[in-house]
Amino acid sequence: MFKRSLVVMLLLVATVFKSFADEGMWLPHLLGQQVYNDMVKKA
Repeated sequence: MFKRSLVVMLLLVATVFKSFADEGMWLPHLLGQQVYNDMVKKA
């Protein structure tokens, strides 16, 4: 019982951290034109 509860708890923690991940590479050609123009101005 304890082992099963531990596995369930670890899976819940893993999904919570996965759901908050917002990093990564954004491809400029997939962004909207306004966002792309703002990036060009700031560069």
